[in-house]
Amino acid sequence: MSSRLTNILPEPTTSTSEPAKAPHSPDPTPVEPDVDRRWLRNIHWAAEAPKGLVRAAREGDSTRFLRRWRRLLPKHSSRRRLEACGGAGAAVFDGVLFACMEKANSTESVREIVVQSLGIIPPVPSRETSIASDTRRNGHSSSEETDASSCEDSEERLTRLLSQRAEAGSRQSEGSPVSAGIAPADALALCDFLLFRGRDASDKTCLAAWNAIVQCLKEHGGLLVDPAGCESSALAQAALSGELLWKAGLLFAGLAEGAEWREAGRRRLVAALEEWTDASGRPAGDSLPALASAVGVTARSAAWGGLFEDALWNEDHAARFSAWVRTSIGMSVSAPQIALSGASPVSAALLDFAASVAGLREKSRPRRLLAALLATEAGEALRGKPLRALEEDVSEAKRASFQSDETLVASLRTSWSPTADLVAIRHDSATPTIEISLRGQPVFRGAWELEVRRNGRSVEFAPEWKATCWFSDDDADYLELQQILADGTHIERQLLLSRKLHCLVLADCVSHTGDDALELRSRLPLVTGVVPHNETATRECWLERDVLAVRAFPLALEDDRLHRANGSLIATDFAIELRQTSARGLFAPLVLDWHPDRANAPADWRKLTVSEDGKAVGIGHASGHRLRIGDHQIVVYRSLLRNDELRTVLGYHTAHETMIGLFDKDGDIHPLVLVE
Repeated sequence: MSSRLTNILPEPTTSTSEPAKAPHSPDPTPVEPDVDRRWLRNIHWAAEAPKGLVRAAREGDSTRFLRRWRRLLPKHSSRRRLEACGGAGAAVFDGVLFACMEKANSTESVREIVVQSLGIIPPVPSRETSIASDTRRNGHSSSEETDASSCEDSEERLTRLLSQRAEAGSRQSEGSPVSAGIAPADALALCDFLLFRGRDASDKTCLAAWNAIVQCLKEHGGLLVDPAGCESSALAQAALSGELLWKAGLLFAGLAEGAEWREAGRRRLVAALEEWTDASGRPAGDSLPALASAVGVTARSAAWGGLFEDALWNEDHAARFSAWVRTSIGMSVSAPQIALSGASPVSAALLDFAASVAGLREKSRPRRLLAALLATEAGEALRGKPLRALEEDVSEAKRASFQSDETLVASLRTSWSPTADLVAIRHDSATPTIEISLRGQPVFRGAWELEVRRNGRSVEFAPEWKATCWFSDDDADYLELQQILADGTHIERQLLLSRKLHCLVLADCVSHTGDDALELRSRLPLVTGVVPHNETATRECWLERDVLAVRAFPLALEDDRLHRANGSLIATDFAIELRQTSARGLFAPLVLDWHPDRANAPADWRKLTVSEDGKAVGIGHASGHRLRIGDHQIVVYRSLLRNDELRTVLGYHTAHETMIGLFDKDGDIHPLVLVE
């Protein structure tokens, strides 16, 4: 892995604005010799440290010392490739990491100057800061456009600031609870500075950065961050403890503490990967809000290991990391956004960088999806053969869909196309979180609420839902969630996403309730920008977003509003809400259809008679429904109570608990899914 990663970064390019500075040329500005000599001579070295480096330090020769150290830097340490993941900018601008990095008395000046020096503007800043606005005003849009004099000015400011902080630290009274040195987030930015600029920065600046990082690590020790109040303790530990210790251990491998820092960082990053994923690399639910940040932390750290020819992962963890990146890409839609990670967009360039570090081939479907998203970011349209190729059927092992019993997360996706249909759900709480994107456009996002009343009293749900059935084939993805309550009530939530028909079946089922009266309320929250409509003649609702039209049909309610119904379906500016009442059992299927050829087709639906031994059975035993939209017909059947005898619906005999299928013009049913 290390040999491959070593060649990820291209050779450094030379600016055309002025002659390139020799990477090992002595600093023309005199440094303070006594201070540097004392500091260099006091460094404790590992036994395996390069002899020339140790000798120069013990002699207090800062110029020769830095010349020797610069030779140890990776030859391919250009920032151009790492800039995709933000480099130091990711540590500065990432909104989630920011919350973990901030300290009450910590200055942002070090990070600001480093970003100005590197000329980094993050692809998608997740938080508006004065740093970002200052950087934009200064015009640092790329490394090639960075003005040389501005970089030199940034170095002078950085050197002066680090010297002031070091001097303040030396004057700090013993026992003071407030640190006068730099914060761990500043040290993390300085690590990027030394990697990217260490070869051509002034000796004085490099020595100041060296000293600041080492003193920060020694001051904070292993407790580099207090995760209290952060969105993810693992993220905080990995970002500030793991990433910083790992990077410092690679940069300062010859120090006596270098190997200890490196191994401590590796352990924390591995522990974070194991907390963020299951053994197959599928993401944990509580990591999803910070998924882009987490991928960035691990990708940057793995790339650094490749540059220094010291692999971060063993073979098993490398495979787990690769699968995690692949899964994260499979949860991405246009904008781009990663489903269930919140409304903030992420950078397709960040995911593409992570994919290259993870070893995903450029011609693989995940990388081709990212290429399409990058084209979208650039305002380009992807048409024709490349798009059709991503829509082709693939085997189950290569599908973007997944389900994890360990992390309680599932993603139903029709293809690797950027215009795919996607349903992602996290069911590790009493109220699942759902995100539905149709033809690449987010339509629903948030809590998939469910309220059930039994004889007027609300039932209390367990803290999580169990996935009792997962099914994925060439026709559809299917997921069924279940809770069996203490009083014996069975509640199931079903989702079927057709791979080719542009329709989704969502159904709630309540059974084993005796003769009790039941009330159900189910709510799907809309994303901003979706325009709701309620039909006046029927109980259909429909939604608009740009050119996308989504029709919603409550199959258990009468279609004609002139007929009385045992519930309602209403679309508001915030959600579509289904209400339904029944007794002895309740089945509430809702069908969403967004096929462009059926957008204006007439629709009708009705309840079907379910018979057993030639006699009709009641809702407490089974329920069947048919929806017709133009020439397209779908049948949904559910058995609420187990029965050993075959039941018949529309001439179709079945002993299955659930059957969802297509009804053709010859009167035959072709099942999409059968659940025993």
